[in-house]
Amino acid sequence: MRACFIAWLAFSAAGCLLPDFQKVATDTNRDAGAQDAAASSEPTCGLSNKLPKSCNACIRQSCCELAKACGQGSACGADLLKPITPATQVSTDFDALLGCMQSQCDDACNVTWGCIDKYTWPVPGKDYGFRIDVIDFAAEPRMPLPGVTIDACQSVDPTCQSGRTSRAVTDKSGSVMLSVPRAFDGFFSFSGAGYAPSTTQWTEPIYRVSNFTQFQLTSAALAGLAVATGVHKAFTDPFDPTTGHVIFRVQGCLPMRYLDNTGLPHAEAADVKVSLSPNPGSSRVFYTDKSDAVALALDMTSSRGVGGAFSLPATNLTVSAVDTKSGREVSTGTVLVRAGGVAFMYMLPSSAR
Repeated sequence: MRACFIAWLAFSAAGCLLPDFQKVATDTNRDAGAQDAAASSEPTCGLSNKLPKSCNACIRQSCCELAKACGQGSACGADLLKPITPATQVSTDFDALLGCMQSQCDDACNVTWGCIDKYTWPVPGKDYGFRIDVIDFAAEPRMPLPGVTIDACQSVDPTCQSGRTSRAVTDKSGSVMLSVPRAFDGFFSFSGAGYAPSTTQWTEPIYRVSNFTQFQLTSAALAGLAVATGVHKAFTDPFDPTTGHVIFRVQGCLPMRYLDNTGLPHAEAADVKVSLSPNPGSSRVFYTDKSDAVALALDMTSSRGVGGAFSLPATNLTVSAVDTKSGREVSTGTVLVRAGGVAFMYMLPSSAR
């Protein structure tokens, strides 16, 4: 199996905001408490004194030198005062300070989970499009996959017949521009080119703000993963053809740009337990460790936020994620599992929608 298991789960880091969108106001615990920020005549750490007291105190203690560069009129200073949400756009100037806040002030500044139920996504003003890149999961270097058919399907139609809103086939570079209606809220289906069919779903509409990459698996890659997780003893062991499989990734409130970042900050969320329902006859849920290897001893996500399960019923599957530190459900959604296919479920903090 490929050593870097999680690389194939990465979205495009570009994530630039698509045009013709009307932004909706956002809010988090972080900026909602800003009115309680300590007004102090003491030397400040950039603009941290405009944040809630607990966050300001932690930054002063642990991240002050980095925060000093984030003063009035700087890109970093502007980013510091923005709500931390997956839909927020921030500059690279903010990276070092945000990394320190995540590692040292996560609870005090509500970095990972402060946005839950308190943010919204840009609202499209009309139909819109985005790029999808399809590549092989196991190939190094990256191998684009031409000839893959992609359907955008409304969630109300699992068969993707009457509910199919658009279809396109990847070109020789493995890419395609796909357009969807402004009210689209569904899943994507991938088929062809000799790869296992798959469906891809998000708990939140990230496709409004970002292009994305889809990694397809061959039957051999799927068999290898089954052996690595202990589901099968040999590569030749068969799957029940009436069932399908799930791969999930859980991310916290950090902007989409920080997905698949090997250092800090990173958007993937650790210490999250994921449950799947219905799951009669399925394998146990597995997780990967911080080095991206399958770790059978784990019973929650590592800092990579990734896991999965095999042999699930072919139906709409409910996937729920609970933060084990607080006991709070942080994300939930449904993904369509098809017989013989792989369902990718990307879990983001629940928004206010």
